[in-house]
Amino acid sequence: MGLLERVKSLVKANIKDILRQAEDPEQALDQLIKRMEADLAEARAGVATAVRDERKLHSRHAQHLREVEVMVQRAEAAVRKGRDDLAREALRRRRQHEADAAALQAEWEAQREALDELQENLAHLQAKIEQARRERDTLLARRRLARARRDMAQATAGGGAAAANQALDRAGDAIDELEAEAQAYAELAKDDTATQRRAAQHAPSAEDAQIEAELQALKERIGGSDE
Repeated sequence: MGLLERVKSLVKANIKDILRQAEDPEQALDQLIKRMEADLAEARAGVATAVRDERKLHSRHAQHLREVEVMVQRAEAAVRKGRDDLAREALRRRRQHEADAAALQAEWEAQREALDELQENLAHLQAKIEQARRERDTLLARRRLARARRDMAQATAGGGAAAANQALDRAGDAIDELEAEAQAYAELAKDDTATQRRAAQHAPSAEDAQIEAELQALKERIGGSDE
């Protein structure tokens, strides 16, 4: 399971259900908090890496767009010198840079979407950890109170086992009631969406007829501007 999927799973975890099903609710909460804290640290590192990758993709995309302009200028210069062969090559390279820029644009958008989703779930996970800590602190407080009531019942009843058991049962009921009344966090995670990085693909080579048409248009434009 990937990092994002693990974070989503933890965000969706129902703490009340975990407490009801656990033989030792306190231990179950401790384990849950440790797991969430570990994934939170990993998620933060993942966000830093994703940000760096997103910036690299954006930079590469911008570079290809700049190269498109450079190739156009070279083609124009070649036409002015009567070098149709160089003009054709420049036009072909321009089309390749346009294709590469389009592929990188798609990859960058996918990376940006995945980064946004990871950052959002990271914030939700932090909130979930705080909720689990509050539940654990409440549980500990209730257990201390239950033990105090048990001891008081034993002292009052002169050590009577029945009275002590009744006090302990009442304390257990109070803990169950508190857990049942705990306010559930609203579902914070988005529906699972598969976000996969799309590999950049080179566009197929231009048809010779298209290149010739572009060259002719370039000649006409330059010839008109020189008159």
